[in-house]
Amino acid sequence: MFLQFFIAEKLGYTHKELRQKISTQELFAWNAYFRIQAEREEKAHEKAKRQAQNRKIR
Repeated sequence: MFLQFFIAEKLGYTHKELRQKISTQELFAWNAYFRIQAEREEKAHEKAKRQAQNRKIR
């Protein structure tokens, strides 16, 4: 249920509108998209932290 509210918020829909406008398959596709996006952001954050630490050491 959290996923549905999260996606509705991101798309600017109410929960009811979301349920009427997108299929379950699309809901799962959005879920995959947001998970991949979060993983990429986490990797970029970790890389930036490592680079900052390396600059401090030198």
